[in-house]
Amino acid sequence: MSKQMPPPEYNTPTGPYGGGYPSANYGPQPQGNYGQYPPPADTHHVVLSSQPQPMTNTIVVQSPVIRPSSYLILAIFTTICCNLVFGIIAIIFSVMSSSSADNGDLEGARSKGKISMILSIVGIVITVLIIVFIIIYFTVIVSSLYPSLYDTYG
Repeated sequence: MSKQMPPPEYNTPTGPYGGGYPSANYGPQPQGNYGQYPPPADTHHVVLSSQPQPMTNTIVVQSPVIRPSSYLILAIFTTICCNLVFGIIAIIFSVMSSSSADNGDLEGARSKGKISMILSIVGIVITVLIIVFIIIYFTVIVSSLYPSLYDTYG
């Protein structure tokens, strides 16, 4: 029969935290200053070193760029309901305004959008004036020329 040997004894650390894993023995430690600065050879010059500090991050918050209005809906309304000529020209300026905004020219987009809005409003006003003129023409002038057409007691 072979004689069994007892297991090796472990050196458990006796620090403030109690026991733990056994300490590993990796052999003799190498000589030298690994990972450290060598001691100064001259005692008159002292080298101070410190650990690098974490980098601070600067966060820049930019307000979102507000895209100027191109007034495309107003231009389409003017084209369909009121005035075809002013409406088409207003649509062209509205598309040019959107294109300028896409290219980053916000001032150009703002000015072309304003031109589109003005053309749409002018087209609407001209159409309203024409309608008012037609109503006045038929009620006043035509009724005075042909009184028998509008005579209800005749």
